[in-house]
Amino acid sequence: MNKSFKHIPKEQRKKIVLVCDDIRVHSGVATVAKEIVIHTSHHFNWVNVAGAINHPEKGKSLDISSSVNKEAKIEDANVKLYCVDGYAKSLELQQILALEKPDAVMLITDPRYFKHIFNMEDTIRKQCPLVYLTFGMIILHQCIINLFMRLVIY
Repeated sequence: MNKSFKHIPKEQRKKIVLVCDDIRVHSGVATVAKEIVIHTSHHFNWVNVAGAINHPEKGKSLDISSSVNKEAKIEDANVKLYCVDGYAKSLELQQILALEKPDAVMLITDPRYFKHIFNMEDTIRKQCPLVYLTFGMIILHQCIINLFMRLVIY
């Protein structure tokens, strides 16, 4: 890990809302998202808008910080999930953003599934930056983190 990507106390970290597959499932998107969350949970607080086609835990809000702590070998991860069908309807996402007050919103999956989010882009960008990652753009894990850090630190 980059030395400048140091541990930050939980209270001082930027909060990122990550809209993608539920990071607990075994899809390609979820695997990439989970790796990003695990390997940056010492530097960012994460909120996963945890999508699934028909999410069995739809409507639940879960704190998975303790399991992330074990995987990341840290003691102060702050990772929440909001279980939603699809990638959350516009109103659901607006409610989550109003409640969580993130420093950035990050999207990971095929852009066809984010039309509703792109339609509310102006609203989101008034609150925080919007970052989008598609698999066609993935090169190396470290490069993604370095790029993401440049976008979030403003």
